[in-house]
Amino acid sequence: MSRQKYDDGTEIHVGERVFYHGQAGRIVIVAAHGEYAPDYPKEEWSAITTGLMIHFDNGAILHLELPDNHFSKNWKESWDGTQNNGVVPDR
Repeated sequence: MSRQKYDDGTEIHVGERVFYHGQAGRIVIVAAHGEYAPDYPKEEWSAITTGLMIHFDNGAILHLELPDNHFSKNWKESWDGTQNNGVVPDR
Protein backbone atom coordinates (compact mmCIF):
# COMPACT_ATOMS: atom_id res chain seq x y z
CA MET A 1 0.00 0.00 0.00
CA SER A 2 1.22 3.48 -0.76
CA ARG A 3 1.60 6.00 2.03
CA GLN A 4 -0.89 8.86 2.08
CA LYS A 5 0.88 12.24 1.85
CA TYR A 6 0.13 15.92 1.50
CA ASP A 7 1.48 17.79 -1.53
CA ASP A 8 4.49 18.90 0.54
CA GLY A 9 5.49 15.26 1.10
CA THR A 10 4.55 14.96 4.77
CA GLU A 11 2.47 11.96 5.75
CA ILE A 12 -1.21 12.29 6.57
CA HIS A 13 -2.22 11.07 10.03
CA VAL A 14 -5.42 10.53 11.97
CA GLY A 15 -6.52 13.55 13.99
CA GLU A 16 -5.09 16.18 11.65
CA ARG A 17 -7.29 19.10 10.64
CA VAL A 18 -7.79 19.35 6.88
CA PHE A 19 -9.94 21.08 4.30
CA TYR A 20 -11.62 19.63 1.23
CA HIS A 21 -13.34 21.98 -1.22
CA GLY A 22 -13.26 24.61 1.52
CA GLN A 23 -14.95 22.38 4.11
CA ALA A 24 -13.14 21.83 7.41
CA GLY A 25 -12.78 18.41 8.99
CA ARG A 26 -10.41 15.96 10.59
CA ILE A 27 -8.78 12.80 9.34
CA VAL A 28 -10.41 9.77 11.01
CA ILE A 29 -8.98 6.89 8.95
CA VAL A 30 -5.73 6.46 7.04
CA ALA A 31 -6.01 2.87 5.82
CA ALA A 32 -2.50 2.62 4.31
CA HIS A 33 -1.03 3.45 7.72
CA GLY A 34 -3.50 1.29 9.63
CA GLU A 35 -4.62 4.37 11.57
CA TYR A 36 -8.17 4.67 12.88
CA ALA A 37 -9.52 7.37 15.22
CA PRO A 38 -10.97 6.08 18.50
CA ASP A 39 -14.48 7.03 17.33
CA TYR A 40 -13.90 5.13 14.03
CA PRO A 41 -12.59 1.77 15.29
CA LYS A 42 -11.02 -0.60 12.79
CA GLU A 43 -13.44 -3.35 13.84
CA GLU A 44 -16.37 -1.24 12.60
CA TRP A 45 -14.63 0.32 9.58
CA SER A 46 -12.63 -2.64 8.21
CA ALA A 47 -14.31 -2.20 4.81
CA ILE A 48 -12.12 0.89 4.33
CA THR A 49 -8.89 -0.75 3.16
CA THR A 50 -7.48 2.05 0.99
CA GLY A 51 -7.33 5.80 1.07
CA LEU A 52 -8.45 8.01 3.89
CA MET A 53 -11.64 9.25 5.49
CA ILE A 54 -12.52 12.78 6.56
CA HIS A 55 -15.18 13.60 9.17
CA PHE A 56 -16.31 17.14 8.41
CA ASP A 57 -17.35 19.68 11.00
CA ASN A 58 -20.89 19.59 9.57
CA GLY A 59 -21.13 15.83 10.33
CA ALA A 60 -20.58 14.54 6.79
CA ILE A 61 -17.93 11.91 6.08
CA LEU A 62 -15.97 11.35 2.89
CA HIS A 63 -13.74 8.49 1.77
CA LEU A 64 -10.98 9.48 -0.68
CA GLU A 65 -8.84 6.92 -2.46
CA LEU A 66 -6.15 9.54 -3.05
CA PRO A 67 -5.92 13.19 -2.01
CA ASP A 68 -6.51 15.52 -4.96
CA ASN A 69 -5.85 19.21 -5.57
CA HIS A 70 -8.86 20.19 -3.40
CA PHE A 71 -7.45 18.40 -0.33
CA SER A 72 -5.18 20.48 1.86
CA LYS A 73 -4.15 21.61 5.32
CA ASN A 74 -4.96 25.10 4.01
CA TRP A 75 -8.47 26.52 3.38
CA LYS A 76 -7.56 28.60 0.30
CA GLU A 77 -5.79 25.74 -1.49
CA SER A 78 -8.68 23.39 -0.83
CA TRP A 79 -11.18 25.79 -2.31
CA ASP A 80 -9.52 26.67 -5.60
CA GLY A 81 -6.78 24.04 -5.91
CA THR A 82 -3.97 26.62 -5.93
CA GLN A 83 -0.72 26.70 -4.03
CA ASN A 84 -0.30 29.78 -1.85
CA ASN A 85 2.55 29.03 0.52
CA GLY A 86 0.35 28.30 3.51
CA VAL A 87 -1.40 31.68 3.68
CA VAL A 88 -5.05 31.35 4.72
CA PRO A 89 -7.17 34.12 3.22
CA ASP A 90 -9.55 36.28 5.22
CA ARG A 91 -13.08 34.96 4.99
